[in-house]
Amino acid sequence: MTTPTDQPRTGDTVRTIDEKAQALGREAEAAANRFATNPAVRDAADTAGRLWGAILLAAGLWLFAAITLRLDLPNVAWADVWPVILIVFGGIIVLRGATRRP
Repeated sequence: MTTPTDQPRTGDTVRTIDEKAQALGREAEAAANRFATNPAVRDAADTAGRLWGAILLAAGLWLFAAITLRLDLPNVAWADVWPVILIVFGGIIVLRGATRRP
């Protein structure tokens, strides 16, 4: 049978969890700093950010024109378009990977 003195106190448990969380945060920050100083990672993040920004901007402009301005835009058959989008993204990834290799 355990006595109350054998069990860790709540304050000790909270302190231990806090110390582990702080250590995890320091490790994550160190990893982020390593990635941030790598030019390849920074360039890839810039490219990905620009690509997603352009996609969201285009979708937003399309919806704004169609819904708010009530412009008669052509209907997009998404069932036919999404495979092409996947092919384009895959091609971009392959080409970027091929150009990075010496």
